[in-house]
Amino acid sequence: MSRRSKRRVVDDFMENLYSISLYTTALGSKKRAELQKKVSWAYASPSPKQFGSRLKVVLRRLLHDRHAYVLQKRAKTARSGSNALRDFTNRVTLLHKNESKGANLPTLYVKLAPLDLYDDAAAYKEYAAETMRLIRAAQRTIGSRRYGVIVDVRQNHGGLLRRMFQILSCITRHVRIAWRGVKAQGVRPHSEARLEQSGRSLIIDGASLGVRPPRREAAKIAVLIDGRTASAGEMCAISLIGRPHVKTFGSHTYGIPTFINGFTAKWGTTVGVSAAASYDSRGKRYVGPLIPDRRTRSPVADALAWINRAV
Repeated sequence: MSRRSKRRVVDDFMENLYSISLYTTALGSKKRAELQKKVSWAYASPSPKQFGSRLKVVLRRLLHDRHAYVLQKRAKTARSGSNALRDFTNRVTLLHKNESKGANLPTLYVKLAPLDLYDDAAAYKEYAAETMRLIRAAQRTIGSRRYGVIVDVRQNHGGLLRRMFQILSCITRHVRIAWRGVKAQGVRPHSEARLEQSGRSLIIDGASLGVRPPRREAAKIAVLIDGRTASAGEMCAISLIGRPHVKTFGSHTYGIPTFINGFTAKWGTTVGVSAAASYDSRGKRYVGPLIPDRRTRSPVADALAWINRAV
């Protein structure tokens, strides 16, 4: 490849990066020149593996995008996400009075599982459907009584956001989140995408989730987070907070609640970068860690205690 062709390839990469990245908008001319120099250094790599390693260093250290990823083409393996998902036993549990140590309200505990990039999306779809079925069954058991909900997104490092929102929309109709950035979920630049209520269903960027919200809202909702809550897991927490009957418990999250967009680079490498910041129902912007309302090492016990105070 000639020097001119190499320069054109790097220029194309930079154009793609500037068109979607949330973190390039504030770069000055000096930083942009340094960024282009480092990308050229990555493109000079003799192998796909080294190219990916160098590019990841550039995006995370120079651009400071902790959510950025670089994926090489890889052969399909026998690994299936269904095995990992089956490990999330007791993902939906109804805590009665004797089980929650004197609880006044029945409490619905829901654990949201993550989905790794190479897990089976079809298996996660089955997981979501079964989880929603269990939630509906628990709500029928509760009947007309007041109840609380614990949504556990600890160790949820991300995955299929749409499926997670489907599960949440079975719990409450008040699921709200917006993404605003250079290019949010494929919409036009400097616009936004959002999850909102429309009629009897929730819609995300104009497309219905196809899930009927509950007939009765929970009196209180506790959201459990920790240092391994990241990406889509953090967005699930953001979509619930901002209301007086919702509180978060645990420790601060990993800090990458940004919407990812990507493009293809050298050797068929997929590059993903943060394209939009997340906003809760109050309009508060998130690009870093979520800080819980109550820091605690025993979030389940503390959440139950809060739920069962006078409401």
